[in-house]
Amino acid sequence: MLLALREFWDYHCECLMLQARSDTSSSSSSCQIAPEIMPEFLAPLENHTVIQGREVSFTCVVNHLQSYRVAWIKSDSRAILAIHTHLVAHNPRLSVTHNGHNTWKLHVSNVQKNDSGTYMCQVNTEPMLSQMGYMTVVIPPDIMDETSEGLVAHEGGNIKLRCVATGSPEPNVTWKREDGHKIVLRENGQKKLLEKYEGEQLELTGVLRQEMGTYLCIASNGIPPTVSKRYAVNVQCEKLLPNDKYSMSEAPINHYSWEMNLTIRSLDKGDFVGYVCSSENALGKAEGAVRLQVSATAAPRRWTAAGAAAARTAISAWAAARARAISSSSSIATTTSRDRRALLKRAIRPSACYIYKMITRKVHMVVCMEPVRG
Repeated sequence: MLLALREFWDYHCECLMLQARSDTSSSSSSCQIAPEIMPEFLAPLENHTVIQGREVSFTCVVNHLQSYRVAWIKSDSRAILAIHTHLVAHNPRLSVTHNGHNTWKLHVSNVQKNDSGTYMCQVNTEPMLSQMGYMTVVIPPDIMDETSEGLVAHEGGNIKLRCVATGSPEPNVTWKREDGHKIVLRENGQKKLLEKYEGEQLELTGVLRQEMGTYLCIASNGIPPTVSKRYAVNVQCEKLLPNDKYSMSEAPINHYSWEMNLTIRSLDKGDFVGYVCSSENALGKAEGAVRLQVSATAAPRRWTAAGAAAARTAISAWAAARARAISSSSSIATTTSRDRRALLKRAIRPSACYIYKMITRKVHMVVCMEPVRG
């Protein structure tokens, strides 16, 4: 008996030959027709979230494939990527593999943002069988290398810092000060102190010298690593030069400590501001700030020349004694109310403000008294 085999029929024919019994030389045949077992997927196509630059694979498991074929298609573009083990797409980052049984894989290397989308594993039955999986490509944050303008301003001026970050999902941008101090924002005469500020642009208005330093732009989107960029903010302030109003002096305390003095004469309203003492050597730079404020005590009495000289002598002696005590102690010393009372008992108010700053051991000594008024 002759069996006709057709590769794409939906039915198979199994024929049985029946041999006649001993008195019969003829033969007969019987053919049984059974439904074809159609292909079926054994597992759903997985979804993937992958970081840009990594590799990912989709796995399609099909049983009873028989003479049918498996194809890979990118659904959003309707592009056929591969059929069976033959790569159709001209993309060197794509490849397909088959384990020789029921498992097909689509591999994507060096994943890029435009690889995001829906991928389909399809079998060419009638009707067509297919299942889909989705790939989401995420990108760690990155800060565009832009030069921020206006990083230098005069004291009381404005500075705008701009930090543009890219990534997927969109990164959050946060500003902080590198030294741990709070960010000062001024708006409508109000001042706010913030540990951090969120937004691509940070605007500093009425900036003061105490607010200069390094500001950090930090970008994060949940995809490691978090990145940051440093912005140096400089405030140009008036440098004091020796003249009839200001005089500066310094004196050694020991082989590694110096005392620096600033004397301000004929005080007026504009002198009651902040002052910065700066010291620098080959190993670095250090600064200290002090603010001169108006005393709330009663109006000063008028002095004689002898009284003013006595006050200056008392201040110098007191400062020298404090410095000697400091050089043998690791504690931080400050002026006390008892010191001030004793000083005022010995002399009447001088017409100057003496500001002493010890660079070593971070010791600050300030004596400030009202000027003589005619």
